[in-house]
Amino acid sequence: MTPRLFASATFLTSIALTCSALAQEARKTPVNLGQTVPKPVFQLGDTPSEPHADGSPAAQSFLDFFNETYFEGEPNLQLEMLTKDHVVWFPPQRAGDTSLELVAREVHPGTENCSGDITTTAPGSYPITCPPGEFSTAQFCQACHDSALFVEGGGLPQMMYRSEQNAAPAPDGHDQWLANWSQYGDWSASIMRLATRDPIWQAQIETETSVHQFADPAVIQDVCFSCHGEMGERQLKSDTGAEAKFCTDMFYAKIPGQIGDLAGGKPYPFTGDCDAQFPEMTIETHQAHFAKYGSLARDGVSCETCHRIGPENGQGAWDGADFSVFYGPKDTYQVHERQTDNDWPLEYEFTASFQFDMNNIMAPDPIGALDTQPMQVYDKLSLATATNKAVSDPKTDENVSYLQQSVLCGSCHVLIVPQIPTNYIPGGELPSVANDAVARYNTDHPDDMKPIPYPKYDRPAACVSGVESFTLDNSRMLRGKRVGNPVLDPCVGLGYEQATYLEWLNSDFATEMNNGDTCQGCHMPLVTNPADPSDHTAIMAQSTEGLTAKTYRRHRLMGINLPVSEMFMQFPDVLGVFPYSDNVPDYAPVPGGADIAAIENYLLGGQQAIIDQATSQANGAGLAPDSVTADKMAAAEIADIVSWREEGDPDNRELVTILSIKNNSGHKFPSGAGFRRAFVKFEVLDGDGNTLWVSGDTNRFGAICVGAANEGACTTLLPSEHNLHNDPSRLQPHYETITSDDQVQIYEVQTVDDTGKLTSSTLALFEDVKDNRLLPRGFKTVEDLSCSETVVGPVVFGISQCSAAQATHFVLSSEERPSAGKDDPYYFDSTKAGEDMLTYRIPLSQVDGAAEVRATLQYQTIPPGFLAARFRQGRAPDAGMSLLPATERAIYLTSHLNLDLVGLNSGHPDNTEMQFSRNWTSSIHQTNTAVLARKP
Repeated sequence: MTPRLFASATFLTSIALTCSALAQEARKTPVNLGQTVPKPVFQLGDTPSEPHADGSPAAQSFLDFFNETYFEGEPNLQLEMLTKDHVVWFPPQRAGDTSLELVAREVHPGTENCSGDITTTAPGSYPITCPPGEFSTAQFCQACHDSALFVEGGGLPQMMYRSEQNAAPAPDGHDQWLANWSQYGDWSASIMRLATRDPIWQAQIETETSVHQFADPAVIQDVCFSCHGEMGERQLKSDTGAEAKFCTDMFYAKIPGQIGDLAGGKPYPFTGDCDAQFPEMTIETHQAHFAKYGSLARDGVSCETCHRIGPENGQGAWDGADFSVFYGPKDTYQVHERQTDNDWPLEYEFTASFQFDMNNIMAPDPIGALDTQPMQVYDKLSLATATNKAVSDPKTDENVSYLQQSVLCGSCHVLIVPQIPTNYIPGGELPSVANDAVARYNTDHPDDMKPIPYPKYDRPAACVSGVESFTLDNSRMLRGKRVGNPVLDPCVGLGYEQATYLEWLNSDFATEMNNGDTCQGCHMPLVTNPADPSDHTAIMAQSTEGLTAKTYRRHRLMGINLPVSEMFMQFPDVLGVFPYSDNVPDYAPVPGGADIAAIENYLLGGQQAIIDQATSQANGAGLAPDSVTADKMAAAEIADIVSWREEGDPDNRELVTILSIKNNSGHKFPSGAGFRRAFVKFEVLDGDGNTLWVSGDTNRFGAICVGAANEGACTTLLPSEHNLHNDPSRLQPHYETITSDDQVQIYEVQTVDDTGKLTSSTLALFEDVKDNRLLPRGFKTVEDLSCSETVVGPVVFGISQCSAAQATHFVLSSEERPSAGKDDPYYFDSTKAGEDMLTYRIPLSQVDGAAEVRATLQYQTIPPGFLAARFRQGRAPDAGMSLLPATERAIYLTSHLNLDLVGLNSGHPDNTEMQFSRNWTSSIHQTNTAVLARKP
């Protein structure tokens, strides 16, 4: 048995592993000390948070709110109480993942198991991953890159840190916890690792296939998995052909007779959506043949997803000019001519179409400085240094590594997707034909005008003159109807599901260096000062003589996504992950001061850390050396507040408050998926702290109220929260001044489909009718850049700033949702970008006794209206509108999820008493001030 196989096999049985890769000075007599805490941090000290019990009143209250607010009078849509045994569970992490495949290599070592043709796999066996040249899951990397496997001797394992320096555990062991800061430890609890297990994302896929009934579901699912489950999707294409489609059925494929059979819940109902690719078998009846692809996809955005990116067969050397390496090929399906809303359209596909070098694992460091023996000798893997030959570090005069540049992140964080029209049917009439017919009728009948049926459909340039129907090319019959491929149809426009990378490119943060202004600078911080070894530096020891211990970037990949992170904490069985067991740090004796490093509590598993990190980067100082939470501001913050009683006519006197809100991140805030939102909760308090007036309060489920939510319940919701007809006019406009408690500043993007109705369908985003998200510092408009046919602005990483500016333009006012704040200078003046100024004017008669005002910047990853849309649309097209499995699971999880984490306060120095999570809402930053008698 090879050393690597031994490592994985022993970990499978929870047997502690003695390993030789610890730093020499940390070695003592080997002692079997057991397995340490496998996750970076617990949300409440070292105790996991708990969900609401199955069938509890809290869960019923959630269901009642959605039934009464969004589905009243629609009996087929009423949500019923579910238990965890009545929903489909994800396959466990070990259900056919690389650990089992490693064992398979010993059991079935023949090369026939490595055949790319799944139909010729040896009888009684199954395909396995066979490096080099194929992907492996992160468990293959875990043996050397996880602190949990380095418990040896009397000192702490490498990359494992105590919460306090030189402090012994209390007798009950709960005053201290160990933080696993290893690459695997950090990554394994990140949303990147859990990307395909994200239950809300899985429900979104069902929405897309349900809403777009004549679009090939295999095509839709393949697009979704190309980012979230890249390794499985790419390995399938490598083995079976470039036209192969990865679908959800493959995600559930596992090896029969293995641990996956022990999972609870009801069986997954295989759909057969992509069985036609394999005429000799079905995925359901031949799961073992597809388990390799399922296990790779279930690993999410894994180690090799990033560490194999590079020029094909390029040995890690990128010339700095061929951007197809990261952005994908140019114009393979007329990308340039199908972006209808950009006068300077992108030429590349993006959407995870980067190149892989399957002959090498990419490292950011010179190979000579690395301990290469484990990978090269034991795993037969070649290592290459990922370099950008066009950019040198001025400090060292050496080429920088593209693994440390933002270009690496661009492909998945510019998501170009089809804008599928409402009437899409392969071979069917184009929306423009119907629009033209109505326009002609209106011309002939001016007294009987009819509305244009598809006002937001803009015929792409690729849809040549004379074409009147969607193409039948690439279509097929599925369950008695013809379904088409909208990705390849030239008459289906292309738009952006997200453009976070382009937002960064159009900001002062944009750089081709590898400094703290990159994506990695904030989301993968070094944490400590690498120039000072005593400065709590996170290091990785190396076992080869003569090689020094190395600093490394944290692989936490932090973001503010508390609800989904909590789902994995509270429902590990349903989501197929290891439970966050309450292991106290008794396994390692407390060593002396020089043997350990101190850390600050990574509150919320990185949620609070990324909030604080952005300001440190914005201030130009990088992360403070001693702490991840020492800076005084947040990713987005209320930077200034002043309040006074306005002098004047006694009958018209007002309480006036001015807020300055600042975005310190290198992109819009919020960014990424368009359903996220931030908003301001503003309160006027009396001398005893009682609330006299409030704008932006929420009920228990995150819906924003008119005025106060008394004990978590609203008398009236804002019209935007109860928008059954998806009417854009019910949105809250962008405000410069707020005068009433039914006005709330909500920073968000809202988009309509081709009929002009609001939508959260990823594949129906035709036009933004509101986008007032906070801009990054230095954001410029196309007017600022004087863009024209000959002027495209500065070029960073092959993208012109004019193209980035057009793709990320803001929308403060539209025909559908007019706004008095349409000329807000904090959006139109590039020198003010990165901030917003908001004024509250409240009649003093409404706030008698006002002594103080308090403003809180709130954030929601999953607003209730977005959830309601998933619950409505994730249904089968049958008479009973039965729930599809991922949607059903999402209803169970969200109704039982406990996000009122009492005692879990912000780690921010300004807000140490502020509860971070309440009412499905995270409190990002809060500030308050006394009301002055007069204007200062």
